[in-house]
Amino acid sequence: MKKKDLIQKWLDNNLNEEELEAFKNLDAYSSYVKIDSAAKQHKAPEYPLEANYERLKAILQKPTPIYRTKIWWSAAVIAALIFSIYFTQFYNPTKRFDTTVAEFETVDLPDASKAILLPNSEISYQTKSWNSKRSLTLRGEAFFDVAKGSSFTVNTHQGEVTVLGTQFTVTARGTYFEVTCYEGSVKVIHQENSQILTPGKIFRALDGTVTQLNTDSDSMVWNKETTIFKSIPLGEVFKTIERNYGVTVKNKMNETALFTGAVSTVNLKNALNSATMPFNINYTIIDNVVTLKKND
Repeated sequence: MKKKDLIQKWLDNNLNEEELEAFKNLDAYSSYVKIDSAAKQHKAPEYPLEANYERLKAILQKPTPIYRTKIWWSAAVIAALIFSIYFTQFYNPTKRFDTTVAEFETVDLPDASKAILLPNSEISYQTKSWNSKRSLTLRGEAFFDVAKGSSFTVNTHQGEVTVLGTQFTVTARGTYFEVTCYEGSVKVIHQENSQILTPGKIFRALDGTVTQLNTDSDSMVWNKETTIFKSIPLGEVFKTIERNYGVTVKNKMNETALFTGAVSTVNLKNALNSATMPFNINYTIIDNVVTLKKND
């Protein structure tokens, strides 16, 4: 279920147990609860409309001194200026797309570029300025296939990615930031680091440590049925499986061990086998809970 549908059903107090768990897993869950609580306590102030109208009418009927006319005229000019600045600088509608757990979404951008959102992710961009500045904000993870043209920028809380026309993925989750180039070239800016990536190159910042990795460029073909990992801590692989399938992985082990390989996004057992077999780990699945156990 889409994030916006979960929120609407929550506001209507119409969530079942499974949907409630999905809602609680949303990044902004605590914020929604606080906003709802504050809204219920808020009471609009009473406004004596008729009394204020009579007071205003009496003021308008009095002769207006010249200096007061100048003040009102100046105020009108300032108000018009503020109004103009607002519409030229701030009235720029923002378009948003988001996914919840176990959900993928393909987004067609205004310039024929395409973004594929992975589970529990969000992108947003300003529609009015898109043609002059192809720029969007990403939270989570997405694959981008960018049409050639002016520079195309992906902004995240961890760093900035700029391209002209290419294919690449960006992951920005907590302290995990990774950019993989599949085609063309990608410029990555992360804190004091600035790197140009070519096909097969990976830029990663994880828990404050920056690394650059190389892969076989001939095998760099992205598809949403598998997630490719290169020397990534196993704990991050388990987190990806949780997001992709809406499950909870318990008793995680070997989380710092490095994993390299492909993990399915369409078959839970295949995904778990890929992640656990190299580390001699067994697992059981009951409902939506995966419990890990070391092989004897």
